[in-house]
Amino acid sequence: MAVDTTYPNKRAGYLAAAVLALLLTSGCKVALTSKADPSAYAVPARGFPYRLPISQFTVTLSWTLKDCPSALPTSDVSTAFDVAATYKSDVIEGETLSIDYEKLSKPFKTSDLKIEYHEGTLILKSINATITGKEPEAIGAAIKLGLNVARIGIGLPVPGSGGAAPERPNEILLCPPAIAAMVQEMDRAQMRIKRIPDEAQAIEDQLVVLRLRIASNMISPSDRKRFNALQTQADDLAEELASLKKSLDKIKTRLTYSEEWKLPETAVPDKEPKLFSANSAKLKRWLASVLGDEVANDVKSDSFHFFHSLKPLIAQAECDPEHGCPKVEGGSGIIFRDPVQASLLVTTTGAAKPLLSETVSVAQFGKVRMLGLESDFGESNSLSATFSKDGRLTGGSNKSIEASGVQAIDLANDAASGVLGLIEASRAKREAEEKGTDADVAAARKAELDALTHQITMLENQVKLTKLQGPASPDVDALNAELAVLRLQKEKSDLEAAIKKNQTP
Repeated sequence: MAVDTTYPNKRAGYLAAAVLALLLTSGCKVALTSKADPSAYAVPARGFPYRLPISQFTVTLSWTLKDCPSALPTSDVSTAFDVAATYKSDVIEGETLSIDYEKLSKPFKTSDLKIEYHEGTLILKSINATITGKEPEAIGAAIKLGLNVARIGIGLPVPGSGGAAPERPNEILLCPPAIAAMVQEMDRAQMRIKRIPDEAQAIEDQLVVLRLRIASNMISPSDRKRFNALQTQADDLAEELASLKKSLDKIKTRLTYSEEWKLPETAVPDKEPKLFSANSAKLKRWLASVLGDEVANDVKSDSFHFFHSLKPLIAQAECDPEHGCPKVEGGSGIIFRDPVQASLLVTTTGAAKPLLSETVSVAQFGKVRMLGLESDFGESNSLSATFSKDGRLTGGSNKSIEASGVQAIDLANDAASGVLGLIEASRAKREAEEKGTDADVAAARKAELDALTHQITMLENQVKLTKLQGPASPDVDALNAELAVLRLQKEKSDLEAAIKKNQTP
């Protein structure tokens, strides 16, 4: 009697359909996402946090008393000061985003995520992520389940499983005697330092002549005497320079008022230079200690001022003076900003040239970018990226490990083979039962389905980039003098050695 396989085959179809329905309701596509933290403090933020970097510049202005005429004090004493500016740059933490790793996994998705931060911060240094789609395996298992149910229904065994302001008049002030003496001594020392390079050069020229005489074996007793005199002059000049610099540093410290600002104050490029003034209370306390209460009480703090601007040099930068820098709210993938070059300018009223004019890198003015990672039906993809501390992308890779089309074809082949095998097994069983031949039944039981396997490889690239930026601020005249003295000492030493070598016993 023939066996009716209609009911078992229908039952296999129902089970496979149930698994497919679960795949559809659970969704096939997942993606790596970043989102802004909740605005409410008490609401916990989910996921791995990371912060976008912000470039901050510490600008220091120094006003050094340079002149002390004998006249009545006025309300504006700033013209009696020399002003200088220096800066140093740093990267600080900005707005916070979170990587929602919980959304990377679903019933038929697996994920692997690893992140690393720059030391002492939540600024992202590297990320390595992989999402693997297991939908083909799930469908293949559903088909295998349906086929196995059909086998059971017809009595077959189940196979084994195996990102300037106008200039002010030149006003004067009156100094106390001690301060006036300091101003005069500072001026004298600075003028003396300016003359030292010329004197050192003159001594060096004479030493060069003596060196030529030594080379020609023409040195005389008078030349040796002259050398001793020049040696003494060179030593005295070096000693004088060291003493002048030491005394000058002490006087400058006493006669200088300094204050620093953390800039920019907002995440908006400057359309025009902004005016900054010294802290009134601090300035008056310092002026009172140097010039006395009467002068300090008459001073207006806005007389001690400077103008500052920070503008992107790239026209297509995300931030501009009209719209500012939009706050990053998050989105698909890893969000970062590509730092841009900007012009840092510091000027003051009446100055012949800018106090500072530098090209700097600014993280918060850069365009917002995204590195995406998602997995659709049967896709296995990986993302690896590294970032410098200012947010610049320094390396990365994206790899597609498994293509969904290949999975679909393999799946169709497996399904077709399984159905054909089931039909053949059913036919063989009917023939075996009709013929009563156990050998044919045993042959039908050999039909089996192949298993699918996947291997995932994750790449990790870590690049350390440390960028230190800050301008040198030497006194030019003092530096020239020091270099001249050093060259003189070198020439003197070489000549002394040559004289000793050529002296007759």
